[in-house]
Amino acid sequence: MENTNDNKIIEPCLYSCDSIITDVNKEFIKLTGFIRDELVGKSLIEIGAMIRINSQKLIDDINSTSSGYIFTKSLESREVNISFFNDTETNEKIYTFVEKPNSRLDDKFIFVEQTFIDNISGVSVYSVPELILLKANQKYLNLIDSPFNKEKNSIGRPVREVVKEFAGSQSEVIWNSILETQKTSYIKEFGFDFKKDKTYWNFTQITIFEKGKMKYIFETASEVTETVFKNQCLERQNKIIQRQKEQLEQQKEQLEQQNTQLTSIIENLSDGVMIANNKGEIITVNTEAKRLIYQCDKEITLADALKNTKLFDMKGNEIPFEKFPRIRALRGERVKNTKVRLINPNKEYYFEISSIPIYNTNGDLTIVVSCFHDITETIEQSSKIEEQKKELEAIIENIADGICIFDDKGQYISFNKSEREMFSPYYEHMVKTSDWYKECELYDIDGEKIDFENIPSSRVMRGEKFKNMRVSVKLPHKTLQIDVSGTPIYDSEGKFILGVMCDRDMATYLKHEEEMRSRYEFLNRMINTFDLPVIRLSYPDLKIVDINKKAYSVIKLFRPNVKSVNQIKDDKVVNLFKMLNISEYNQCISEVIKAKKAKHLNKQKHIVNGSEIYWNVIFEPMLKANG
Repeated sequence: MENTNDNKIIEPCLYSCDSIITDVNKEFIKLTGFIRDELVGKSLIEIGAMIRINSQKLIDDINSTSSGYIFTKSLESREVNISFFNDTETNEKIYTFVEKPNSRLDDKFIFVEQTFIDNISGVSVYSVPELILLKANQKYLNLIDSPFNKEKNSIGRPVREVVKEFAGSQSEVIWNSILETQKTSYIKEFGFDFKKDKTYWNFTQITIFEKGKMKYIFETASEVTETVFKNQCLERQNKIIQRQKEQLEQQKEQLEQQNTQLTSIIENLSDGVMIANNKGEIITVNTEAKRLIYQCDKEITLADALKNTKLFDMKGNEIPFEKFPRIRALRGERVKNTKVRLINPNKEYYFEISSIPIYNTNGDLTIVVSCFHDITETIEQSSKIEEQKKELEAIIENIADGICIFDDKGQYISFNKSEREMFSPYYEHMVKTSDWYKECELYDIDGEKIDFENIPSSRVMRGEKFKNMRVSVKLPHKTLQIDVSGTPIYDSEGKFILGVMCDRDMATYLKHEEEMRSRYEFLNRMINTFDLPVIRLSYPDLKIVDINKKAYSVIKLFRPNVKSVNQIKDDKVVNLFKMLNISEYNQCISEVIKAKKAKHLNKQKHIVNGSEIYWNVIFEPMLKANG
């Protein structure tokens, strides 16, 4: 309809040109509550945001007639029909907003309007099918995550934007189910984390119809935290009571099982176990205890069980009855790991005993538990080991070589007789291996002084194992020539624990060696003067080691270019004497090696200066004492 006076449309409307609002009529201002200056100059997008229609549709996209919800400045919803006109004369676009009759929520929900005002329960109204939040009180908004917990950020928006992570959530399933079934939904005791506290709510989503068609969904949220907590408390208490009851039953069963198991365990222990009450009456005794204690059984006292028993300490002193470990425990003493020798009419035993008093919660002694561990075999083995140790010590003591033993800190543990005699009287002042370096000087085989880091004991402590290290020991009143062998000893974890050194006085040996060297030189001189040519070969490579003068003069006949003996050392005989047939030579050598006897190659011809010379070549094996 048109107003004949100002030629303007009397329905609420907007005027726009190039998507910018150029004017609004007073009816639009009255409908929305905005003033003209708030609207003119804004874009259609901005106006859509102000009246909150953008989440439904964009005003600029309306090209004929559409319907939806707009919202006033005070965030009240208005259901309108929107029409679009294009004024070709002015090139303006005109949008009219006609409110549907009887569509205001305040008129429709008069009976629940007070619930919005009271703010006792959370209350909201959503449109169908868009699920636009049309109205809500603060109690309801408080259940929504920031920033949508304020009216200005949530009213006019669809539920998918208001509820955090709505897509794919349980909330989406519930809302879609209501739209599909058109039935009221009830959700009980839904949990919220509200201001860091856990709260619980009952939700009711009521479907409201108009003319047989679902129009709105009216949702209420009632806090039931206190009720839930009470119910949870009662439930927890009931569960605790039930659990305690079950635990008592289980404990009873477990105690019975444990008693059975304990009895079985005690009976099958390799150690003897005897349990007596505070009167000394035996309550429990296993088979091993019966074996060790003469005539030991239930329903007799400790005194009766021990009357035919004698106990001795490990030094052989008899222990009086009142000092028996079990009798001491009856007086409240704790006796642990005491080794004793027991003699009864059956046998003699060694065992380790512990007797412990047990007290109740009032501090009264109730029972005494005694445990026996048979160590007879261990004691017997220890005795054997002790005997073997003494035998070993006697052997070490009487070994001809000097032996000394030191620990991981370099402290000497022992010297045998030969060692003491060899280094007498200096060994008496030697406490640590380092003391030798203060008392004497050590030199190697080349006469170089050995520094402390490389003396034999230092090498052993570093983990070295060596043999026959020739050392000259210069003491204040004598000098020793010794061969030293060292061995480190490790424990099961590979840790160095002991060092053992064996010293051999080489004076006699060196004297013998000098005598042998003199004999060797004498034989060499004698062989060198023989009129018979002699060549010594190495084995098994058969290279020339040495030749006498006669052999050298013969070789000069065949090889005039040879200027010295050193020139032909390490050479092969067949390379010098061309008259030797190589196959015959090798055959003869093989027979000598195999038979370990001398062989001959007779009449070996060679022409020297035009004259024929014949030689007999004798191969003589030189054998060690062991062949």
